[in-house]
Amino acid sequence: MTVALLIAVDTAAGAFYRTGREASLVSVPPQSGRLSTLIIVFPGYLMPAAEVGRAFAPHLDPSTGLLLVQYAERGVDPKAIRTTLVPSIRSLRPERIIFYGASMGGMCAHDVLQDTDDLGIPVELVLDTAPASPDDVRRPGWSFAPARAYRGGPIASGIWRLLASLPGTRPDPEPDADRDAIASARHRTAAAGMPAVTSEADYINGFVLHGPVRQPSRVVYLHAANADRDPLIRVDRAMARWRIVYPGLVAEEIPGRHGDWHIPIVERPAETVAAIMAQ
Repeated sequence: MTVALLIAVDTAAGAFYRTGREASLVSVPPQSGRLSTLIIVFPGYLMPAAEVGRAFAPHLDPSTGLLLVQYAERGVDPKAIRTTLVPSIRSLRPERIIFYGASMGGMCAHDVLQDTDDLGIPVELVLDTAPASPDDVRRPGWSFAPARAYRGGPIASGIWRLLASLPGTRPDPEPDADRDAIASARHRTAAAGMPAVTSEADYINGFVLHGPVRQPSRVVYLHAANADRDPLIRVDRAMARWRIVYPGLVAEEIPGRHGDWHIPIVERPAETVAAIMAQ
């Protein structure tokens, strides 16, 4: 009875807890002051945009800038993200645009790209270990069901914080990786809150790979060596699905990334930025 009461109280509190539904953008301007290439980053599940930007920044060319999407406290809304993103792109007027989507972010990058009018600049799409369907995720299908109906409140969020803070296998950071950014990213992931945990899972569960309305000028799928060992995504299956809508997709292995590490982009930003920028 005590457990049932706590769940009921937490569920009721969830109606007022972390209810923000607006995504925001984190901007990293080019070091030179002149913008040539703009990388638009769609982070992965519960991945904090500011820390990704902080990790990427030292490894960018002087004329390359970033716009990073920070998902809302609850809900992933590609149409709303597009509405926020497009005016910023048009005002910046880059010569080259790369949509980079990490894991779940690849789904969102695809949705935003296919719902965006012609920007007047060729757009490249780089998918990094991105599922193309909830079936590509290594978790039982039924486990997504609670995410649709349950958002949770401070009690469930506290449990999530505890679980996410438990020690586990961590990627080996690059020698010059920003250790403070890594620690901050892990802290923010643990502090994301149950509304973000469940609503981002719900977005993955509801994703349908339509299209495409338009073909990007380049489509690349980045993956680790021994990608079949990825703990969260069935990489081969996902790539096969993406190729149905993007026949020109090219798979590129990131040699220094181990298959046991799922999207270690804050820990290993140099190799990720180099792979994104490769032509």
